[in-house]
Amino acid sequence: MLKNIKSLKPEMIRYPGGTITHSWDWVNGIKIGSSTIPHPIQDIKTMADATSAKFIFVVDIVNKTIEDQILMLNSIKNLGIPINYIELGNELYGQDNEYVTAFPTGTEYALKATIWAIKLKEVFPNAKIAALLQCRNSNSTNTRLNQWNGLVVSGTNSSVDAYTYHIYIPVGGNCKARTNEFETVANATNTSNKELWITEYGNQNDKTDINYLPALDSLANYIESYPKVTLVLNHLIVGDNKNKLTSDGITFTSEGNLFLNRASKR
Repeated sequence: MLKNIKSLKPEMIRYPGGTITHSWDWVNGIKIGSSTIPHPIQDIKTMADATSAKFIFVVDIVNKTIEDQILMLNSIKNLGIPINYIELGNELYGQDNEYVTAFPTGTEYALKATIWAIKLKEVFPNAKIAALLQCRNSNSTNTRLNQWNGLVVSGTNSSVDAYTYHIYIPVGGNCKARTNEFETVANATNTSNKELWITEYGNQNDKTDINYLPALDSLANYIESYPKVTLVLNHLIVGDNKNKLTSDGITFTSEGNLFLNRASKR
């Protein structure tokens, strides 16, 4: 598996990932409530040595304390892994009850994100830190979602270095419509000179669809050339039915072959 991951030439890996961030027991390396094989902190060192990739770390700003997450990052730093990129949570603009309770609006998120960003900078002065923006639906009737970006930017602009977006082609959708919608939301959000990080992107259509891979390839090209975007991560290498590798890590999937081809052109 490590050999094949290295062949994909990942330049950055995200830990612990996306949604799992807010249910991750980093001390034991497991998802809370799960009985899967553990992945202790030391696995990060193994992956770094195998790929030479940099890491972006997603901190749990919902269920953990800042002290706990600093301890996690320091444990990783002690393995020789630089702490240079930090995301303040994952998709907290979503409608999960846990997220809405913690952050009824973007204002509450911005306030906590600012406090965390300041403290994280004190411990990791070389780290760039990003707050979360959404670009899911420019026509949404959900007030919380619609107001999220403006409230977050106004409350964090002086404390963070970047803002993140996640861009997926939805089921039944296509690349052009999705990128048009992204631009509508992004253009309405004044992030000034801040970097933009696309820390997840992908195609949610059926992978057997004839247009699945061309659309995904077009989306990747679009994102990688979008102004102010400095960091782009596709979701994901192995773990669900949109893998780059089969679950045993032995064989590349069709999507994996697409990204092998993209890696060869870098």
